[in-house]
Amino acid sequence: DLLESFSLVSSGRITKVLAIMGLEPENELSGFNLENRLTDGQLFSKGNSGIVVSEGAAKYFKKTVGDTLILLGQGYHGQSANGLYPIVGIVKMRNPELNKNFAFLSLAEAQWLYAAPNMATSFVIEPEEGVDHNMLALALKDIMPESLETLTYEEMMPELVQALQADDVGGMVMIVVLYMIIAFVLLGTVIMMTAERIKEFGILVSVGMKKRLLVRTTVLENSFLSIIGGLLGFLLAMPIQWYYHKNPIRLSGSMEEAFKEYGYEPIMPFSIDWSINYTHATIVLVIALVVSLYAVIKIYALKPVEAMRA
Repeated sequence: DLLESFSLVSSGRITKVLAIMGLEPENELSGFNLENRLTDGQLFSKGNSGIVVSEGAAKYFKKTVGDTLILLGQGYHGQSANGLYPIVGIVKMRNPELNKNFAFLSLAEAQWLYAAPNMATSFVIEPEEGVDHNMLALALKDIMPESLETLTYEEMMPELVQALQADDVGGMVMIVVLYMIIAFVLLGTVIMMTAERIKEFGILVSVGMKKRLLVRTTVLENSFLSIIGGLLGFLLAMPIQWYYHKNPIRLSGSMEEAFKEYGYEPIMPFSIDWSINYTHATIVLVIALVVSLYAVIKIYALKPVEAMRA
């Protein structure tokens, strides 16, 4: 359950409007990942009257843990929503804009402040893994009263969905280009290997070796080389992925400003989803098998006498 509102926050002569979110610590903090974002102090417990502020807001007010902020706002049915709250913790939010303008109260405290007992502005439902969230949203719409609205994340953040789609298309274009480069490099290697061994192939065929056995041997050789290369690449990539997953690349300059403009933290973390490695290694193996067809065609078209004179 979440209770979201805004308040004019004051400290001395410094004032600023902050978005205030009331939540149940035991239910919501894992979703917001605030524990890992804590830079000072501690998180409030259920019923705690303290406030947790974002790092940017704390710097704006020039306050730290133990200092007090004044909240001035409007509650349910226009009632006054004023209170004094000591800062019990400071968190760094991923979103640069939220990191400047956000604060958290416990749900019970927020309900008391805004005179909205047992009320919430939104309920966040996280489906289990494998559950279609669109189907779940349709099922909820059938049972929810008309006064409540059920929205998927695509409906709430269409700009984010469009940005992700554009990023996916750009990524696919880059992957296709890389695979084309890999395919031509492998094809060049197979052509060179076949040309260097054409005399050897001619001798083997002339002494009685069947072409289909020679083809099988050549394809197996290329397959083993591709598998060994894929495994080595996988093993060498794992520690690099893990390191940059824990220590993401921080962007600077114009890229940093572009990320902040869209509300993203200007970092580029690496994924440690090992299925990505398996997928690309398999695709490279398939490409290697396809380009091996050049050697197969050359062997079946081989004329032993001409090959031995090459």
